[in-house]
Amino acid sequence: MLLIELFANWTRAAAFAALVLAIGVYRWMHFKQCDEKFPTMAPTGTLKTMAALASGDNPWFILRTAQSIGVSVFRLPLQFLWGPMFVVVGDAKLARTILADKSTAKPDSIGSSDYITNGARSFASANGSFWHVRRKGVSPAFSSSHVQRMNAVAVAKCDKWIEERLKPLIDEGKSFDVGNEMLDLLLVAICETAFEYTISPMEVKMFKHEMEIVLLEFLFKAHFQPWRKVLGRLLPAHRRARLAAKQIQNLSFRIIEAYKKLDNPTQGTIINLVMCNQAYKNDAERAADITMMLFVGHDTTANTLAFTLKELAQNPRHQEVLRRSIHEDDTQAPHQLESVRNTIRESMRLLPVSGAGSLRVTGKDFVTKEGKLIPAGSITILSYFSMLHDPSVFGKDYSQFNPARWEKATPEMNQAFLPFAAGRQNCVGQSLANAELNCILPRIISQFELTVDEPGHCDCFFSIKPGKYCHNINTVSDLASSERF
Repeated sequence: MLLIELFANWTRAAAFAALVLAIGVYRWMHFKQCDEKFPTMAPTGTLKTMAALASGDNPWFILRTAQSIGVSVFRLPLQFLWGPMFVVVGDAKLARTILADKSTAKPDSIGSSDYITNGARSFASANGSFWHVRRKGVSPAFSSSHVQRMNAVAVAKCDKWIEERLKPLIDEGKSFDVGNEMLDLLLVAICETAFEYTISPMEVKMFKHEMEIVLLEFLFKAHFQPWRKVLGRLLPAHRRARLAAKQIQNLSFRIIEAYKKLDNPTQGTIINLVMCNQAYKNDAERAADITMMLFVGHDTTANTLAFTLKELAQNPRHQEVLRRSIHEDDTQAPHQLESVRNTIRESMRLLPVSGAGSLRVTGKDFVTKEGKLIPAGSITILSYFSMLHDPSVFGKDYSQFNPARWEKATPEMNQAFLPFAAGRQNCVGQSLANAELNCILPRIISQFELTVDEPGHCDCFFSIKPGKYCHNINTVSDLASSERF
């Protein structure tokens, strides 16, 4: 009987393997015959492509590939058996069309980001009603009154950071790590304003360190190295990331418990709206969304500020032009100045924190400007980095930091500028991010002159990060008490 059972199991396994092989051969022959119908295939092999996409070189690899084959929309050799076609979209007009289409959705593979929240589903990885009721539930937290309240706290935290951290560094003749400082500053601010929680220095350090481990494993490598999901606990990095996710979830649970103890919580904050939303079945689901909003609510803004300060430190002429405009233009508040906005826009163009792009599944067929078909069900990688480094849109100096280019922005430049994505599933907190960027940057630049002490190296996992760029600082003037701020 045992031999018969083993033979039956072997027969079924062999039949299944033969079926998989037959489907694979059929699909290979089908797409080979229809090759001219679809976008150009990237010349890199499957393994090399997977390795590059799962590395810190991701956005630069996609840009180099587009430049080498001379098209902005192309396929990646990642189509397995009955799996979907992978298409990079670096055409801004097409990207906006895909994002705006109601049948476009986030791919199921984004569900791997649920590992970040220790297995609980987050609206950041969802579609349909699950996403809608939670997104709609927190939207009031970003009304103009709440944005003003949260921004005021962030600015106050910045002033405190200047007095207690930056000025002592000047006195001691020391430099500072711009990325690390901005992350600390904005993480403390969002905890207080959005979650009514006073985060400790140890919790700040833990959150940043553990989140980096989680993002690298679950949200970056898992997308483009599918075997990591299969092997799972056999991989030391996977096991370590699971432990990190648990640590982060525990912080979110502490935020929930602290809120429950408040006698008079502020109405309309993110934590208030999450706790009062009946769509959540339990605190584990609430903790999942708190974790994601805590992360995205500070990471992208902090890194954008860090990149802007880095570029200004590396380009002293542009830094001086910006500082002079802040000092000399007394007709507007600093955060309203076009020079401030253009500097931030140029920083977001040159080094967009969302450089890895957005993943979307097409709900219908799309056709490129070259007449190539992107069939329904394809996974598109909307490469914002490529769009913002297109020489046909931004000129031959597209790789240079030049805020003045936005003084006469063309329609094509504005179309390519998608720092918060577009469509229904765009960034819910973009109004707060813009407010903080436009207020904090002039506060620092007006008072201090920055120069580069240690040039770091930009890296990418989930977002582009500045690495350890250390800046020297010198006091220019003391405008902290000026009525203009």
